[in-house]
Amino acid sequence: MKIEELHKEVIEVGKILAVLSAQVSFLDTTVRGLTETANTRSQEFADFRARFEGELASLKAALDELRRWAEKNSVSDLKSQFEVLKEKVVKLEAAFEKIGTRAWSVVPNVAGAIVNVLLAALVAFVVSKYGK
Repeated sequence: MKIEELHKEVIEVGKILAVLSAQVSFLDTTVRGLTETANTRSQEFADFRARFEGELASLKAALDELRRWAEKNSVSDLKSQFEVLKEKVVKLEAAFEKIGTRAWSVVPNVAGAIVNVLLAALVAFVVSKYGK
């Protein structure tokens, strides 16, 4: 009996080994696929990094060139001149606003003078017609 039991156990172990072998084979295939993907991603990342570093170097060079140009062309002087012009525009706007205010302040005086002339003419007319 022991031989039969041992034979059954060997068969069971064989089945278990077959399942484990299939699982190991699947895991091996999966790991190989992941390794290939990781290698591909690693190469893509290296390519991206190289392009990024190249673009960064290009931008740094352009920025340095812009700084040299700004120093050569006295951009700081242009900024100060711009600020002076900006202040002058603000002062001109304020002056125009004052002129507008003064212009409207004359209107009541002119209207009063016109009314005064009309009343004087009316009084003169009344006096000349009914005053005799």
